[in-house]
Amino acid sequence: MGRNRRQSYSVYERSIERIQEMYDGGFVGWQEYSDDTMYAVLNLYNAKIEATDALDKQKEYINNLKEQFSSEEKALGTKWRLRTGTSQSPKYHTN
Repeated sequence: MGRNRRQSYSVYERSIERIQEMYDGGFVGWQEYSDDTMYAVLNLYNAKIEATDALDKQKEYINNLKEQFSSEEKALGTKWRLRTGTSQSPKYHTN
């Protein structure tokens, strides 16, 4: 995902550079330069917002999984203690 987003940004950034080059070379007028630049910057902004939204959704998903696994681990620990009659949960190796 990161590589595709970065390539997407590069397309918009290069588009902005190209519009500037066309204006500097006298190939387009001020109004076309202004309109095209504003449109390209808006596209770049929207692409970055979409990427941020996707990251936020991924973070939320990961946090929900962590909570779910933590709850399941506690339930298993409780079940273990009840079954074995001990006060300690089993030790897990986390490598």
